[in-house]
Amino acid sequence: MEIDFLQYQVRNGDTLTSIASRLGMTGEELKLFHNSHCEKMDRIWFENLNKVKTIFVPVYYKTEAQKEQERKNILPSHLSPSFFATTYTVNESIESPFEDPVNITYTIDLNLRKDRKTGQYIVSYAQKDFTSAGNTPDDKVSNLSIACMKSIMSLEFIMNEKGKITGFADHKKITDTFIHQRKRS
Repeated sequence: MEIDFLQYQVRNGDTLTSIASRLGMTGEELKLFHNSHCEKMDRIWFENLNKVKTIFVPVYYKTEAQKEQERKNILPSHLSPSFFATTYTVNESIESPFEDPVNITYTIDLNLRKDRKTGQYIVSYAQKDFTSAGNTPDDKVSNLSIACMKSIMSLEFIMNEKGKITGFADHKKITDTFIHQRKRS
């Protein structure tokens, strides 16, 4: 077990802010950290530490900027199609007040491409191979759920260089698809 905090002996004149500033954090962050590691009776509620003998301080505190830099180092500096798997398996549980829950398993094929005109990354996906308990679903709830999923395929998303979805690739196409599907239903 790794211990990620120490017990600091409060000295005369110490405040949450003065201790926190030495650790590179705010007084509020230190208060939240301490309160998450102590017993209920030892919680700190105020900046003033009168009558408080010890306070829990983190051993390895990281600022938000340091955490963001670590996240950047984990992810590639720019998006590439090889960063993502091309196939994913999904398990969903669909509940209805009138029937037992239905568990559906299906496969998602993911495609990442860079649009030559805009330079944006476009992610599209397709769902297939729907099964429930290893069989092709044949009950009403499953068929309705699958029909809903298929009716909106395939959506395309815009993804930024860091891998975050920032919007739909072709909003008009999506709207037209929904209108067309709705007229057929």
